[in-house]
Amino acid sequence: MWGVIYYVARKEILSLDKEEGYKPGRASNAYVRQEATVFVNGKLNSPVACLLYIAREQAAPTLPTRDYMHHLIRGAKVHGLPEAYIAVLERLDIQPEAAPDPN
Repeated sequence: MWGVIYYVARKEILSLDKEEGYKPGRASNAYVRQEATVFVNGKLNSPVACLLYIAREQAAPTLPTRDYMHHLIRGAKVHGLPEAYIAVLERLDIQPEAAPDPN
């Protein structure tokens, strides 16, 4: 798994929860918030304690929007994530474009 580690102050976690639609203790959250040890660039001598938002398995998950995937792929490129991982992101299904309003 690849990603980017950001420092987020504890007091900002509630804002991040809101952005991700996460409410602690709610059974219907789309994500599980979990602490985990992450190894920078896979190196076992570089552990970092991180807070992760992990998507729950859903029967009919909502596909990401084109804008969201563009943001994600751009970030992956800016942060130097592997090309093979970026290629996987680029192949993911997205929501169909909304039809233009005829009026």
